[in-house]
Amino acid sequence: MTTHLHPVLMIVAAGDGTRAGLPVPKQYYGDPSPLGRVLGGLSALYPTIVVHGAYHGVWIDPLRAQYPHVHFCVGGATRADSVVCGLRVMASADFPAAAPHVLIHDAARPSAPPSLFARVAALLGQGHQAVCPVLPISDTVCRSDGHIWQGALDRAGIYRVQTPQGFDRAALQDAFEKTGDAPFTDEGSRMHAAGYTVHVTEGSPENTKITMAEDLMHPTPPQHQRWITGWGFDVHAFDPTKQTITLCGLCLPASQGLSGHSDADVALHALTDAVLGTMALGDIGEHFPPTDPAWQGADSTIFLGFALQQLAQHQGILEHIDITIIGETPKIAPHRDRYRGRLADLCALPLSRVSVKATTTEKLGFLGRKEGLAAQAAVTVRFGGD
Repeated sequence: MTTHLHPVLMIVAAGDGTRAGLPVPKQYYGDPSPLGRVLGGLSALYPTIVVHGAYHGVWIDPLRAQYPHVHFCVGGATRADSVVCGLRVMASADFPAAAPHVLIHDAARPSAPPSLFARVAALLGQGHQAVCPVLPISDTVCRSDGHIWQGALDRAGIYRVQTPQGFDRAALQDAFEKTGDAPFTDEGSRMHAAGYTVHVTEGSPENTKITMAEDLMHPTPPQHQRWITGWGFDVHAFDPTKQTITLCGLCLPASQGLSGHSDADVALHALTDAVLGTMALGDIGEHFPPTDPAWQGADSTIFLGFALQQLAQHQGILEHIDITIIGETPKIAPHRDRYRGRLADLCALPLSRVSVKATTTEKLGFLGRKEGLAAQAAVTVRFGGD
């Protein structure tokens, strides 16, 4: 298990949604469904767990096939049971991304903008143990039995609470132990009851919750998106004293390796530059200078992780990767699927959005003379939408 730079996103989708009066639970209604919309917009940004109902397989199985990098687990009879199930998955050895923080989001809120998740995550990074997005109430508020007005309430200091809610994982687990089976409608309430300070941040007006069938009829807020293509290139000389070669984040036996200040992974270096290029953030050498001894022999997944973290902060979503490795040796085809799988895991992308190709220079130039290896990478990134 490796430590991940981002919090884990836990999507709670175990309810039956009977109040909506739909033929299927509301989180699976439509194409794309609310849950599908959440996954499509966010599962590429965060390691993701979906907690679903025990009998939801007919709706979950297509999403499981579409998002193989997402972890799915069966929840419990209550919201609390489901969140505890998700926390148990996070702590298991089978979950590949160890993270100190978790973002818990309702599948019934498909229009929450990525910037809201980034803001909650940033506040967790500043040391807050619990963060909840809220919106002030603008309507007059009264107490009633449903028939008779029984008195007005002062709305000053009263807010509507949304998700995603962010937590320090250890503190949230402690809150569950302290509060036991006490019913709470969200985790922020549980943390407060357990004695933790809950920090609030501004929510999002379009982050509405689907409760009744008519809520599904509301149009999605207009989204202004930009699609940016980034391109990167890198080259390294061969080192015949090395017996392994690192490409696409995988270190495999080879007749010779690559020479470089770090692990000389030309594919990840090109990919990192391509991602940075979509934000005009310079190149890998500006952020990790080869003159800095701190990066001597460094794992290039660190560089890629930094670029992906910057992408999340810029509200960008990586949609597609296309890498071409250029050289006479080593042969790429025997390991192509492993390379694609490793890249898919590193970038939280479905395998269908990761391409790895190889070509030669027809024995021309230094690459043709087997003096080194080069790689170029192209990425497609979606910005905006919030």
